[in-house]
Amino acid sequence: MENDKNDVLTLDNIDFNAFSDAVETGKVSTHDAVDVVSRLFVQHAPTAQAFFNTYKVELNYLMVSEAILAHHGQMIRDHHPGRYAVTLLGHAKNGNLRLRYAPQSPIASLLFERK
Repeated sequence: MENDKNDVLTLDNIDFNAFSDAVETGKVSTHDAVDVVSRLFVQHAPTAQAFFNTYKVELNYLMVSEAILAHHGQMIRDHHPGRYAVTLLGHAKNGNLRLRYAPQSPIASLLFERK
């Protein structure tokens, strides 16, 4: 996925407001929103490297997307995990999201925590 300037879309350069609006209006499906946010988290080198350095586990797409869907399903009953993904993206862009590895968690091995 690329932005208007043909640059690779990243956590740093995504237009959060435009993406959020696109998800809210249905221009971006829930599935695509979870997909994009999962890929952005995994491809964001500082996030992935910090996660690996802390837990000695590689952050991967399946881990992130599964966690978004699992946590949304447990906490929010609106049948729209794309909104939850956008919320996480907003926290991450503002530097207010911490990813924690919890392999014994009954919900998902990846937990999202606000700083």
